[in-house]
Amino acid sequence: MTLADKNLTQLATLTAKLTKAHLSYLASLIREDLAGGVMAWDTPEGKSLTREDIRDLCEALEPSKKESLHEMPLQRLMLPIRAHNALWRRGYKNVGAVMALTRRDLKLIHNIGDGSADEILAAIENLREELQ
Repeated sequence: MTLADKNLTQLATLTAKLTKAHLSYLASLIREDLAGGVMAWDTPEGKSLTREDIRDLCEALEPSKKESLHEMPLQRLMLPIRAHNALWRRGYKNVGAVMALTRRDLKLIHNIGDGSADEILAAIENLREELQ
């Protein structure tokens, strides 16, 4: 893995964490409005959102802690394209299937070497931390 690839992976991970934090903050602001008695919001398109619509929006914005690692699609790992494609071609479509693999199992997959195995294992660990 080149330095540029590592930097890109780190940037993608940081971006995902920042996005998650911003969405959670936005949801908390919306909840404050609901607690403060806001009955409806008007959108720039002229649509009026009811309290139920706003509550649904909050739920959509906040990442679900209930979301199981095992059920998440492979894309949630944000792997480099080579590692992602190697796993996908081998039939690994969700995070749970990949989590069951050992480092040795990963290296037996065509196009996955030491670097890709390290990236995959690090991505799984990052996702675990993100959901805690």
